[in-house]
Amino acid sequence: MSNSTARRTSMELRAMSAWDMAMPDWLQALARACDASGLRKIAAQLGVSPTLVSLVLNNKYHAPTTHLEASVRATLLQEGHVDCPVLGSISAEQCRLEQQMPFCSTSPLRVQLYRACNRPCTHKMEA
Repeated sequence: MSNSTARRTSMELRAMSAWDMAMPDWLQALARACDASGLRKIAAQLGVSPTLVSLVLNNKYHAPTTHLEASVRATLLQEGHVDCPVLGSISAEQCRLEQQMPFCSTSPLRVQLYRACNRPCTHKMEA
């Protein structure tokens, strides 16, 4: 093992230290995913910046993290299904992706999805 590898601490260990061993399950999943695949790759998969992921894992992000938590639960923990008014039962991850889509009038379905995702919805992920 090289010196640089020996000095590197896993994201999970750093997060556990920063959160005083009482970190939520979704943060532990995020830290493990970052250790396995890399922080930048996981941040891109979640649709957030690597800086946000790092700050949250190091317990230095002082704004609400509900959006990140929802993304982690939907993407990494693959929790739950959502009853979409347009598509029916879909994964929480697909719901999150549909909410991020810009308006597109190429088909009636895309228009319906845009309208449904941009009205008050119990599944709306906060930005």
